[in-house]
Amino acid sequence: MTPTTLNMLLDPHPSLPDSPLWGRLLPAAFDLMGRTAPRDNLAVTLHGLRCAGAALERLPDGRVRLGPGMIEPELWAEWRSTWLWPKSAELNQLLRELAETMRKMEAQA
Repeated sequence: MTPTTLNMLLDPHPSLPDSPLWGRLLPAAFDLMGRTAPRDNLAVTLHGLRCAGAALERLPDGRVRLGPGMIEPELWAEWRSTWLWPKSAELNQLLRELAETMRKMEAQA
């Protein structure tokens, strides 16, 4: 694994409150999409969105939602339609798995 790939597994904003979620989502995305990531890979897209300020939110029912965070709404809408909608099935799978992982961790605590 190259240093660049390793860095992409880590949350670029570890001081933000949603960092534990990103710390689980990014490695899971790379596992799902493969460690050698082409430019259109969802894992690369998620890392780029996080670098730009995207946020993950736990909803009251336990689901996890990806949102714009610090990204301007107009830019978020453009990026979402360009980069996320084409991979929505994979993204939804990752978010469901993340929510389930978090539920299991909370049940064990």
